[in-house]
Amino acid sequence: MANLINCPSCHHELQVPDELLGRVVKCPVCERMFSTPATIEEAAPDVRTASPDTATPAKAPTDKPLPGAEGFRCPFCQSTAKPLVREKISVGGWVVFAVMLFMCFPLFWIGLLMKDTYHVCRTCGIQLS
Repeated sequence: MANLINCPSCHHELQVPDELLGRVVKCPVCERMFSTPATIEEAAPDVRTASPDTATPAKAPTDKPLPGAEGFRCPFCQSTAKPLVREKISVGGWVVFAVMLFMCFPLFWIGLLMKDTYHVCRTCGIQLS
């Protein structure tokens, strides 16, 4: 039977089977490792028996993605690391550079300022966009 446990990091509700109770598991949302309680009673104390002095309000799970994750997953290596943003001189920039080199030599460098941005996976180095 699957037990419902909240991740201590992102508060995402996980279904943990009985054989994984008391072991270290990985949250599929934030990918943090944490140990599950040995019994389900340790995970969710009865609210009726807890005194108002010892009861702590539970954090409500947020729909916001974690900083840096933002729901990204590399289609090649399945990494969730935030991609790097790189720049390169665009094709139009190289054309302007070549034309200005022959037509107006003092302004040939203007084409080198025309850049395109693209994303690269931090893990595998594949260009994403």
